[in-house]
Amino acid sequence: MWNVSNVVDFAMARIVAWGIWKVIVVITNLPLAHLVTLGLVIALMCILVKVAQDAFKR
Repeated sequence: MWNVSNVVDFAMARIVAWGIWKVIVVITNLPLAHLVTLGLVIALMCILVKVAQDAFKR
């Protein structure tokens, strides 16, 4: 069964997988200072995703 929740989860999974692949490619070419910045950005994105999921569940 395809409901909105499943479609959103599938789309998110695809986007996250693509993002992780991009991040891995970028990380292999970056110095340490950039890695720290990237880590902060990733942490922020994780928090935003969590908040979005909580909002959708209500």
